Amino acid sequence: MRRQAPLPVIALAVGAIAVIFASDSPLLVGAVAVGAISIFFSAARRASAVYLWAGGISGLGLVLLTPLVRSDGGYALVTGPEIAIIDTEVTIPEVVAGAVAGARVFAVAVLIGALLAQVDSDRLHQLIGRVAPRSAMLVALGVRLLPTLERDGVAMAQTARGRGLALADGSWLARGARGATLVTPLVGSALDRSLDIAEAMAARGYSGGRLSPLPEPALGRHERSMIGAGAVLVGVCAAVVGGVLGLAVAAGVALAALAFGAWSLR
Repeated sequence: MRRQAPLPVIALAVGAIAVIFASDSPLLVGAVAVGAISIFFSAARRASAVYLWAGGISGLGLVLLTPLVRSDGGYALVTGPEIAIIDTEVTIPEVVAGAVAGARVFAVAVLIGALLAQVDSDRLHQLIGRVAPRSAMLVALGVRLLPTLERDGVAMAQTARGRGLALADGSWLARGARGATLVTPLVGSALDRSLDIAEAMAARGYSGGRLSPLPEPALGRHERSMIGAGAVLVGVCAAVVGGVLGLAVAAGVALAALAFGAWSLR
């Protein structure tokens, strides 16, 4: 599977995020969360599980904390002792509100992870460069240089171990103090590399005026389908806000649009 153009994936993700913030319906938010998971696992390359864990932990935290900070009437599931700051009476509406908030945070985190895994990073930087060229350059350099800096750090640590420096022995304070001795050579290596990159950019005429961008490939059928799915989701968002569509119909349309978008990514 190939990496996708950024615009269609962004359109699909923005449409989905707009829908889940347009309504507090558990049905609609749950449908978008299920669709976000399908997009996450249909990535051209394996998406990082960090987004699943971060979204799940953050969402679970909201599920647990929301009933303690909201005071909604309804059937009480649990009634605790009276505390001035915390609402210890947990009602069904409070649990539902916490579940909706948690699912919303989880869906957003998963969609961001899917977006970063689906799109072609070079084309994404090129798209951002049309609006903010200097920021796009910094992001592109950072994305490429961080793995290089990590490899330099690993190589220096192996060299230090070969010379008898026990980096992994002792308390965490002792390990940190010994590891800090590698910071100076690592920073020096990064500065030397930055000078080489600056000279290479100057040799390629980066500061010599307006650069001619690479031609953007035409959008394919599947990519146009994703833009259409994103437009449908924005329409669902507008219909929900305006009260035109029933929530059950809106949830079905949103889930179908996200499923269609996930199919288009394959």
